[in-house]
Amino acid sequence: MTPSDFAGVGYGLAAVLAIVCGGLMWRLRATRRLLREEQRWVSQLFDQLGIAHWRRNLDTQELWWSDVFRRMHGVGPDEPAERARSLRQLVPEDRARINQMLEDAYARGGGEAGYRIQHPDGRITHHMLRIAVTREPASGQRLAYGVNIDITERVQLQNALRERSAYLEAIVHHLPMGLSVLDRALKLRVWNPQFGQVLDLPPELLYEGVDFDDLIRVPATRGEYGPGDPQQLVAERRALALQFRPHRLERTRPNGRTHLVIGEPIVRDGEVVGFVTTYTDITEQKVERERLAQALDILRTLVANIPVGVSMVDGALRLQVWNERLLELLELPRALFEQPGVTLVDILRFNIERGEYGPTDDPEGMLEEMRSRALRFEPHEFERVRPNGRVLHIRGQPLATGGFVTVYADVTERHQARAAMERLANTDALTGLINRHALPWALQQALAAATRDARPLALLFIDLDRFKTVNDSLGHEAGDAVLVETARRLRERLRSSDVVARIGGDEFVVALTGLRSEEEAARVAL
Repeated sequence: MTPSDFAGVGYGLAAVLAIVCGGLMWRLRATRRLLREEQRWVSQLFDQLGIAHWRRNLDTQELWWSDVFRRMHGVGPDEPAERARSLRQLVPEDRARINQMLEDAYARGGGEAGYRIQHPDGRITHHMLRIAVTREPASGQRLAYGVNIDITERVQLQNALRERSAYLEAIVHHLPMGLSVLDRALKLRVWNPQFGQVLDLPPELLYEGVDFDDLIRVPATRGEYGPGDPQQLVAERRALALQFRPHRLERTRPNGRTHLVIGEPIVRDGEVVGFVTTYTDITEQKVERERLAQALDILRTLVANIPVGVSMVDGALRLQVWNERLLELLELPRALFEQPGVTLVDILRFNIERGEYGPTDDPEGMLEEMRSRALRFEPHEFERVRPNGRVLHIRGQPLATGGFVTVYADVTERHQARAAMERLANTDALTGLINRHALPWALQQALAAATRDARPLALLFIDLDRFKTVNDSLGHEAGDAVLVETARRLRERLRSSDVVARIGGDEFVVALTGLRSEEEAARVAL
């Protein structure tokens, strides 16, 4: 081949390569366009479904948030997409953990974690973040896709279920009777410690899923169901149990203890799904009644003699318990409390009519507000000053069975003692003037008033000439008399708004307030 032939071949190959490369570039651009269209379509679909989502290019660090994500995290539509900005919306305890989770997910290729958002109105919502990392087919760049799902309702439901389960478990374990729950196959599912104690069952036999036969075989072997083959007795009782009939009976065990056994089927959607049985030891019921009567007598004696006022109302706000101290502290008439069926509303109405809670133009409205607040049965603790000056510390606690107990303690003397202590702490014992400890606070008040009124404030430092000579020649009593007289004259010649303090020895400080000019301060000083 001649050089010209080679040149022709070269030109042909170049043309072929150009066509191939052009085709590849066209396909690449088309692929990218399809990917972008697909991303937009998926994003629109997520937005319509209310699903927050986002995308980060892990090679260029470009970050994009959907509109739903911005609304969920309280980020404005024009604010730039930055990780720090979204983390600031989270509960502080979650920020560092989620920040680290993002880095770990980017490194591992995915991950998920729950977090909480603190909203400006104080609400806290719960969310689940799921991340997947992939490579974009067209560019080969690593992209992280994230979906943020609001799981607040689910978390609240889970918390409510856990709380309810905890309540139920606490109730079961604190019942004063044995309790057992069997499923439809007569397998033990729920029980409490008293159940094993009542039937005197070995602890190793009490586990979830143990069969009814294994439980009954223990007392049957001990002869508690009478003579006969234990296995036959177990079979008979199993046949009775499978009928799931309600029953109520008393059974006396060989040890002399008598139990009231009550069984009820558990029905759901019209179908029996199990059986619940309670075992109550009634051997000592009489003793318990006597003990209860004694306890009630002790309680009545205690309530009648404790040095605080006590009242108790039931769930309908009917007065059930009160003592003499309550009548004394609140100055309430006995006749009101001795009326049949007296309620808290009756007492509140009496107090409103006599002005106990201050003047009002709408007594019925005040009464209704107080009644509604009482029916919420919320614990409370506060102090109230009665019209006669008596200070009462009032504490109320709801009862588990409904109702409320309120205790009224007279703390008037305690308040007076506290006020006296504050006066002693802030007053010079000799002159009765403000002392050096209270002076900074008094000066701050005076300075604030001067700033507010745009008037000058003058500060005078005064000491007495030859005071030491008076003390040395005439004695400390004479010196004290001079200090007292000095304080009296300062207080007499100055206005009540001026601050006069003794800061020690023969040294005094005067703050002149409400001045119109510096010359006025000079005249006062002279």
